[in-house]
Amino acid sequence: MALLEYLCAVVAVLVTYFVVVSRRINNHWKKRGIPGPEPVPFFGNLLPVLMRRKTMSDFYKEMYDNYPNEPLVGYYHFMVPILMIRDKGLVDRVFIKDFQCFTDRFGAPDIVDDPSNANLFVLGGNAWRTIRAKFTPMFTTGKLKAMHPNINAIADRFIDRLSEKLTDPVDLVKEAGVFAIETTSSCAFGIEPGAVDSETNEFGRNCLNVQPQNIFLFLRMSLLFIVPKFSGLIRLNVVSKKMASYFLGMIKDVLQHRRASGTSRQDLVQQMIVLQEKGEIEVEPQEVEEGVDDKSAYMKIEPTDDLIAGQALAFLLAGFDTTKYSLACMLLELAMHPEEQEIAREEVRKMNDLHGVDADSLKSMEYLEACMKEGLRLHSPLNSLVRICTKTCSLNGHTVNPGDKVFISIDGIHLDPSNYGEPEKFKPSRWLDDENRPQSGTYLAWGYGPRTCIGMRFASLILKSALAKILLKYRLSLAEPVKMPLAVNPMAIFFNFPSDKIFLKVEKV
Repeated sequence: MALLEYLCAVVAVLVTYFVVVSRRINNHWKKRGIPGPEPVPFFGNLLPVLMRRKTMSDFYKEMYDNYPNEPLVGYYHFMVPILMIRDKGLVDRVFIKDFQCFTDRFGAPDIVDDPSNANLFVLGGNAWRTIRAKFTPMFTTGKLKAMHPNINAIADRFIDRLSEKLTDPVDLVKEAGVFAIETTSSCAFGIEPGAVDSETNEFGRNCLNVQPQNIFLFLRMSLLFIVPKFSGLIRLNVVSKKMASYFLGMIKDVLQHRRASGTSRQDLVQQMIVLQEKGEIEVEPQEVEEGVDDKSAYMKIEPTDDLIAGQALAFLLAGFDTTKYSLACMLLELAMHPEEQEIAREEVRKMNDLHGVDADSLKSMEYLEACMKEGLRLHSPLNSLVRICTKTCSLNGHTVNPGDKVFISIDGIHLDPSNYGEPEKFKPSRWLDDENRPQSGTYLAWGYGPRTCIGMRFASLILKSALAKILLKYRLSLAEPVKMPLAVNPMAIFFNFPSDKIFLKVEKV
């Protein structure tokens, strides 16, 4: 009996302590005069998301819309205060002008001893800056041109697969996924496109399952974001240990095979081998990336197999699902807007007659580029951008201290009528009007500032190649009504990945 009373007393003390601490934390923004939704103990403002009544995208967008006149809004990710930035001027401050105060994304330490986390997505500080500078030359104009014939060949395979499905509705996400696997495996891993099958091949199956959007990934990513030091201590990764072990081992095997056989290909793996051998990748002076080449901040980091494997794994994580869903959503919008589809097709046809579909001609296809940008505005793969303060600064009169976390709702910015006229409509022409082009800090599909997606130009080339090839051969239309906006996977913590299949009719032009 005495033991039971003792246990009850301990529980009562712990509950009381927990409630007191929760209330103190939950008053964080109120004390600083920053508005925001009322939190509940422990769960903060995430209870509707955890109960699957809302997606993270819906939660962010709703919070953005509920405070139309506020430049800053405070909310709680479990028991961690987060600052939402709504004002585009403050977006510029955080991501560009005061970038030195917000360099980190996850608050990861300057360590590179864990290959699955030693990548540009997770690392911060000087480790991120050093690695970014070493790997940026892989994506210069010359390097992309050299890789484009391979990309074109994979796009042709995509076209051939569609030709076999002219009588039935096409599962767009599935077919775009095959294209994404083949481009990623070939350009980043050096695997021949024909060697990959998403259903029967181990590599293809693992690509589909490398980051399953479920509650376990949701909690893992939450821990990485809100308690980065603890996550580092327990070696918490953005992917499961099983998947990390498979892909890291496979990449190292590819590296060893290339060295032993002396074979060479125009892909990212080959450039990584050059980086190991020479310590740098040759690049034209005019192609050095601005804002990153600050050698005073560099660390001494050797391009080991572990480091290179970590970057290759990051390219897979950043490139596979995002390419798949981005391409599917762009094709969906073109199918829903036949007039815009025809304008894009005519532009592609004219350029193809003159020069063919190569890297240079794609660069000249302004309307196709506008279709891609507009598709990404309406269907951004990411739902938010996050940064962690690394140096004390002031935002709108409020002090932001090291460790404070800030984020931006991409959908909120992209669908704000003050940023885009008729924001819900697919209007590629908005990107061609010099007088009414979107303002700085309002287009965030690839990120913003020095931490913009390092593979942006590479991914753009892949997407435009596929779009151009498809438009030349096929006319797209809806196979069945589609409810917009598309439903999003509720467990996709940082992403806007559709939860339903998308079916289109494909017919020869």
